[in-house]
Amino acid sequence: SGFMLSIKMDNKKKSKTELMLEGLSKHNGMHVDVGHFSESGEHYSGLSYVDLMRLHHNGSPSHNIPPRPVLDILFENNLRISKHPKVKAALKRLVKGKVTETSYKRFLQTVGRILAEEEVEIFGSRQLAPNTPQVAASKGGNNPLIDTGSLVDEVSYKDSITKQRRKWHT
Repeated sequence: SGFMLSIKMDNKKKSKTELMLEGLSKHNGMHVDVGHFSESGEHYSGLSYVDLMRLHHNGSPSHNIPPRPVLDILFENNLRISKHPKVKAALKRLVKGKVTETSYKRFLQTVGRILAEEEVEIFGSRQLAPNTPQVAASKGGNNPLIDTGSLVDEVSYKDSITKQRRKWHT
């Protein structure tokens, strides 16, 4: 139902906190998904946001669209997401109190928002294949995947507890 990256704690060397979270996550199947979801509906191009992101991810040589695998880049950038300062702070808050479904939900939503914000930073960045000179001229600059801003506006995250899609900026 979406084109997304699912983040679960899975590192080689794990702290006690990570092991505890992983145990809780496995037991309850809790995780957070980041990307574009079917709830976003249809882009003005006529494609769904999910299909449009899939097209950009894979590229289309026949349409002169280079692959721009935003979620792969996000994943590579965040292989050690537990080391992110905001995630570490959220982990500390989580384990300070009693780990409940509500506190874990808050933690997942924090991680989801951080990842969604980082995904947004990839849009228009040098991490992506540049626009052709013609496209750059028509857009007034080389901002891959950014034209009207509607695609980047739909970057969202969804925790497995509430299953509610939240946009990165709300």
